[in-house]
Amino acid sequence: LAQVLESADIRVTRIGVEELGGIDELSVHQAAILVDVAARQLGESHLKALDGYVRNLGRGLIVVGGTHSYGLGGYKDTPLEALLPVDAEAVDPQREVPVAQVLLIDTSESMGACHCDERGFERPTGGVLKTDIAKAGAIRALEALGPRDEVGVLAFSGTGRWLVPLQESPDREQAEEQIGRIRPFGETRIIPNLREAAEALRQSNKELKHIILFTDGFSIEVDNEEQGFPLAGASLLAEVEKLAEEGITVSIVGTGEGAIDALEEIAIAGRGRFYPGRDLNEIPEIFVKEARLASRTFINEGTFFPTVTSTAPAVRNLDSAPPLLGFVATTPKPTSDVQLQIGEFSDPLLASWRVGLGKVTAWTSDAGGKWAADWAGWDGFAGFWSNVVRDTFPLGGASGEVVDASISDETLTIRLQGEDAFEAGLEPVARVTMPDGTTQEVALERVSDTEFVGKVSARQGGTYAVGVAFERADGATATVTAIATRSFAAEYLPGPSDPELMASISAATGGRGEIEAAQAFDPDGLESGVSRMSFRWWFLLAAALLWPLDVALRRLRIGRRDRQAPRGSEPRPRPTPTTPSA
Repeated sequence: LAQVLESADIRVTRIGVEELGGIDELSVHQAAILVDVAARQLGESHLKALDGYVRNLGRGLIVVGGTHSYGLGGYKDTPLEALLPVDAEAVDPQREVPVAQVLLIDTSESMGACHCDERGFERPTGGVLKTDIAKAGAIRALEALGPRDEVGVLAFSGTGRWLVPLQESPDREQAEEQIGRIRPFGETRIIPNLREAAEALRQSNKELKHIILFTDGFSIEVDNEEQGFPLAGASLLAEVEKLAEEGITVSIVGTGEGAIDALEEIAIAGRGRFYPGRDLNEIPEIFVKEARLASRTFINEGTFFPTVTSTAPAVRNLDSAPPLLGFVATTPKPTSDVQLQIGEFSDPLLASWRVGLGKVTAWTSDAGGKWAADWAGWDGFAGFWSNVVRDTFPLGGASGEVVDASISDETLTIRLQGEDAFEAGLEPVARVTMPDGTTQEVALERVSDTEFVGKVSARQGGTYAVGVAFERADGATATVTAIATRSFAAEYLPGPSDPELMASISAATGGRGEIEAAQAFDPDGLESGVSRMSFRWWFLLAAALLWPLDVALRRLRIGRRDRQAPRGSEPRPRPTPTTPSA
């Protein structure tokens, strides 16, 4: 994708997610593109920077799909999803199909610890056992499934035990009784029990087959290979990849510790979802949510021809295109502009909307790898992506108008200036992203025909990003932006002098109060700062204490042979002197 954009004269900077900077670093770019990025890869600071970058600086954001994105990437109910023109999950009830699902619950010894214990093996002095959390979650999941769904519960440590065999509508009372007998014991062997769960699912005729694995990730053996604590996940990764290719997906609910990074990679490889499980109270609800989501297909693979549904610039001249081989199912938000649709349920393929001063676009297939491979070789590929990206660039640039942001003392001053007089009745509003990621709107007041000014408190240390959008007389909208930085918080600024405090300090230390600068080194009127102290009694005391110790050390004799001889061994005979022969 980067090469295609560069061929269309769009300069591209490629970075890893961990290199994504703050809003001041982002502000030098017209748009940002996230390619198959999971929500968990973006920290809170990244998400706040992207939000301010779009809303307040008027920049563009394009989110490209893949197996780590949207519903599979954990976008649901995150700040990233709030920016998107689509909901990260397909919520249409029509696409729900009967599912066969196995709850695979780790009941090893480490699950007998409080879920907040990072070592995973200490018996708790208080709190709730991870196995008790699993019981509540499993029972709630059973309640969430429909009458045509199949469900089974397989508890495991070294070996597995079917608490509820895979079946439709299991008897609730009997199932709860069996689940209530879970006790933590033994070591953790995930792979053999994952295979047993998969074998049970192979016997089912349901269209969707899914495994929910609840574990802390502390495993001593993975596929007969010692992996240590916590599990490295290499063998398990390969196993779930094979199951995913077979059509059996795997989601993982963690307990907030253990091999959390490895478990997430395993869930991604299994085409499922990953829940870290850091909040004790949320885990039973996670079971319910995951049980329901399993009845929907997120990844759709096949041969799909997109349909143009808009006259937006990105697709205006799109007369024909090759088929796509897959996409991630999402749901368009009510006010979004869906430009391309795809699949049986007319899912959004390309959708966009305005967020604050900026624009966000969602593309739910990939960027030319697995699903859009035919598009990568299409002669219209470069033109299409060039139009998509340019469509998110900031609104029409200013014609002689500039905005200036400056900080003095504790105040940020914003000035909008123009070469020509602004139209009468213009009421521009500045959107300011504060260093903590929050947004403030500042009304700008006209101070002359060519200038508007606004002020806001700026006590926080960090970067202030300012964006101002206004409408010209011809109806065109212009956006201008500026950045101001405070290197330290206002609390570190020098405050006003306090004569009373200084006088009290001077009196307490024997000083002379307020004096002229020339008297600073004049000793007149000051008491001597030198005092004498005798140490003779301290030395006599030390000698009295050390003298008995000195006598004891001189009188004690510990034989070297006695110290070196092994306990219980016979003493070695003394050597007999020999007389050399004459």
